[in-house]
Amino acid sequence: MFSRLYNHKARFALASIVAILGGIGSASAAFKEIRDSWVLCDYASNCTLTLKSNNQSAPTFSLYRSSDAGALPHLRFSGFDPKPVSGKLSISVDGKPVVSADLSALKMHNDQFDYANASDVAKLIDAMKSGQKLTLQLNNKTYEYSLSGFVGGLIYVDEQQARNGTVAALQAKGKKPAPSAPDVSLITKIDQLPAQIRPDFSDENGVCGTNSGNSFATGGGFNAKIADGLNLIAMPCGSPGAYNQSYVFYSQSDDKVVPIPLPTISDDGPSTVDEAWNIDWTQSTKMLTAFFKARGLGDCGSYDVWKATDDGEGKVRFVLIEERSKGDCDGNYAGGPEKWPASWPVSAK
Repeated sequence: MFSRLYNHKARFALASIVAILGGIGSASAAFKEIRDSWVLCDYASNCTLTLKSNNQSAPTFSLYRSSDAGALPHLRFSGFDPKPVSGKLSISVDGKPVVSADLSALKMHNDQFDYANASDVAKLIDAMKSGQKLTLQLNNKTYEYSLSGFVGGLIYVDEQQARNGTVAALQAKGKKPAPSAPDVSLITKIDQLPAQIRPDFSDENGVCGTNSGNSFATGGGFNAKIADGLNLIAMPCGSPGAYNQSYVFYSQSDDKVVPIPLPTISDDGPSTVDEAWNIDWTQSTKMLTAFFKARGLGDCGSYDVWKATDDGEGKVRFVLIEERSKGDCDGNYAGGPEKWPASWPVSAK
């Protein structure tokens, strides 16, 4: 994933989509650009597929699907004046009308507008799969969107939500039953944290307290099941910098919540650190990936992979799987951080 996230073109596209969708920020776990379509998924595998328009004033046109069991996709719009609330929303594909609805059918959600008529959305998706251009008529204005890469975007959403090969897939359908919701929940408000660690984020002098900025400013963190009765909590630590966001981690078992150190290889040998940067979490493998950028280009820095495990004593433990770094900020990406020289595992001599 990180080779996609940190090449120059993908970084620009991701920044643009995050700005458009407003506030997903650090809660974004997966991103892929497929020609004129972009897919952005959060840590709980809720995914948004956004279409490109050549009209810079065009509203954002997206397909959103939650990872909740049985969730159906719906349309999501942003970047337009919702007034007047009367009037029509019309959508056609390659000149053929597909959806027509009253604007009053749009429901506001975090400054965005959702259209969730299941039959209309299913009919539109089918038309978009074989189409080349989508036309949106809204507030007496007409906007056009490319459908290049749309089918690939659907496949990526299916993969991220583990719906590929199941009866619930958008594109990669199969005979397997629909999956249950992932064992991950987003943490977007401080009262979703266990009471004993809230001061770490709310107190002025907390570990990630208000002196460090707002840990919820760009989306918050997540709570992931590691084993029965054992969870991993990951939280941004303060506001992000120009191109790095730090995270801290806690083990939660019943009422016991303790910080988790992350093993690393220092110049002096094996050691631990308290935070990781610009993380990616994969629930199916319990893998945490981090990439600290020594500068904005991402051509130097450090790259780590850890696996979260049950230590057998009621706590989550991180095991270092891989550590790589590149100190020369020379404009050479050297194949991306996954290809940089490794300090762990140590190659046999």
